Amino acid sequence: MINNTASSNPNCCWFILGPTGIGKTFISLEIGHHFNNQIINTDAFSLYKEASIMTAKATKKEQSQVKHRMIDILDLFNVNYHQKLFKKDALNEINSVHQNSQIPLVVGGTNYFVESLLFNYESKTEEEKEEKDESDPTEFLEKEDFIKNMKINDSLLLDEIKKIKKESKSEDECYTKIKEYLDENFNEKNNNKKNLIKILSVIDKKSSNFYNDNDIRRISNSISYFISYNKKKSEILNNQIVKLNFEKNKIIILFPKEIDPLLKRITSRIDQMIEEGLSEIIYIFNTFIMNKKDINFEVGVLQSIGYKEFYDLYQALNKDIINNMYSYHLKEKDDEDKLKIYNKNILENIINKDEKLKNIFENCRQKLINNTLNYAKYQIKFIKKRILPYISGYKIFEINDYSKETYLKEYIPQIIDYLNNNEYIYIIDENKNKKKLEEWKRYYCDVCKCEMNGENDYNSHMKSNKHKKQKDKLRKKQKQKQISENFKKVEGGNEINNK
Repeated sequence: MINNTASSNPNCCWFILGPTGIGKTFISLEIGHHFNNQIINTDAFSLYKEASIMTAKATKKEQSQVKHRMIDILDLFNVNYHQKLFKKDALNEINSVHQNSQIPLVVGGTNYFVESLLFNYESKTEEEKEEKDESDPTEFLEKEDFIKNMKINDSLLLDEIKKIKKESKSEDECYTKIKEYLDENFNEKNNNKKNLIKILSVIDKKSSNFYNDNDIRRISNSISYFISYNKKKSEILNNQIVKLNFEKNKIIILFPKEIDPLLKRITSRIDQMIEEGLSEIIYIFNTFIMNKKDINFEVGVLQSIGYKEFYDLYQALNKDIINNMYSYHLKEKDDEDKLKIYNKNILENIINKDEKLKNIFENCRQKLINNTLNYAKYQIKFIKKRILPYISGYKIFEINDYSKETYLKEYIPQIIDYLNNNEYIYIIDENKNKKKLEEWKRYYCDVCKCEMNGENDYNSHMKSNKHKKQKDKLRKKQKQKQISENFKKVEGGNEINNK
């Protein structure tokens, strides 16, 4: 083992990034053991207690091999934890690792969380910072046009927000509580999504034009930020530059050389997770029901891929089976072998012997596979679009063989060599690819009848299969219409000739 300490370099941090299923956990354990690191978890759902198997959380055995931080810190029903809180908590943990003369190894995970630890966004200069606006940020709620357009109890909204601001001990606390209130009262479930967009359009028109109507989380964040800190997100984005949170960083990027082998690996991994975690799925849902908590797939742990896909199965099982699975999982949740045998028995002797349950289970399984594969592709896209354009000096490792032997003989030695050298990542350009909101504009596709934000989204849409299929469909329709018109002309001509 090489004891590569951080005692002389408290601003050192290592990152391992890549899509789900590519082997981040295995590599982080090998690297962590080799260099005596401590691992900082950035997976949003590994933060929750009791949600372990279906979130692919590092097992107790794995956590005993290398110390992990930012795992099991949230209660199961917590729905108010957001990026700002994560960054604050994770930086405190990283500081503790530095004080212990070790290098933190950040393993992602949720790329928004990784991004918050890697980058820091600052105003260009102190001179450019505007004086703090002392006006009341809730005044927009009393505007006549706003009240006229809203279809909610406006006085209640205004009173509740003012109450939260008055009772909050800090701006951060106010931000958390305002966001919680907006998330609860303005969402698709309550059919108030458009009201949230209207609120943002009143307080910050530039931001409302920038965000897509489906970016409810970002819209809610912008509103909460304005009310809490009295600053518009659009103004902050226009004046900020990108800097690194730590002076000496190393980033290991794991990408699949080809996507198909990764997809096969993910499918195999999902089947294994279901076999081990079926009782956990039922346990989680039943815990919410027993504690009279809403089943809301837009917030908290139930957003996680791995639970929401199996809600149909939970609803289809009878109460005796649910109670039995709940009790067994509660009793044996720390024994992986017993859970595996028990869940295999449930699958073979209950689910597979009932045609209706079997079909529901298979639909849930396929839904989980599809969602996981799409998420893996999204993670790759996020890293390429939101992280790599700003930096240089990172190392990409293309994975084409997922066997343990190849990882140990080929990939791990290459990663160790990279971590041992004296090269660190650096910012290419503080303003690179950071477009001002004024430069953004909405694009409209006449073929698909849809709106996009910015040139990148528009270009991606124009290359998409969806656009090509719609274009072909429209072309065929126009061709058919032309044939029909020509036929009518011929018929009309024949009628004249006959006369």
